[in-house]
Amino acid sequence: MSSESLDEAQNDRAGAGLLSRPRAINVQALERQVRELGDWFHNLDLHGVRTAPNHFLGDFPNIKWNKI
Repeated sequence: MSSESLDEAQNDRAGAGLLSRPRAINVQALERQVRELGDWFHNLDLHGVRTAPNHFLGDFPNIKWNKI
């Protein structure tokens, strides 16, 4: 499928409500929700919000992926 036809297909799906359009991220609300969920094992980066910044293994699982 060419990139032009892929763009057309995505636009058709978006127009039909099958794809959600990106919306602005409220980083403060996201950070609050992450903290409310309690301790995280995996340190994920969610739009700049780290889920486990003080993880005992450091930047896990990124430290493992970097070795691979």
